[in-house]
Amino acid sequence: MITQDIEVAIDPQIKAKLQIRLANYKIAKEAADRANETLDICKKDVELMFESTGEPTVTIDGYTITRVAGSSRATIDEKKLLRQGLTFSQIEAAKVYRESAGYVKITAPK
Repeated sequence: MITQDIEVAIDPQIKAKLQIRLANYKIAKEAADRANETLDICKKDVELMFESTGEPTVTIDGYTITRVAGSSRATIDEKKLLRQGLTFSQIEAAKVYRESAGYVKITAPK
């Protein structure tokens, strides 16, 4: 891949405002990344403790923790393939099932 840098003239006032806004963006992005890391750690801890209850849903102090089950699906128009001459067993053999991972949903009180 070939890249080429082209310098363009930007109004100095716009450039100064842009530099300030980009610096603010960097600070906010770093803070958001740290917050997301903390949320991920908390969520994993909550999920482990929740799983040990064996319950599908738990409500504590207004928080609701729910196990959302994963699912699988195949997307194919079987009737169309049968009309085109494929047998049912050929269609079944060609299916690819994709699992959708389950997850734990945590809802905070409002």
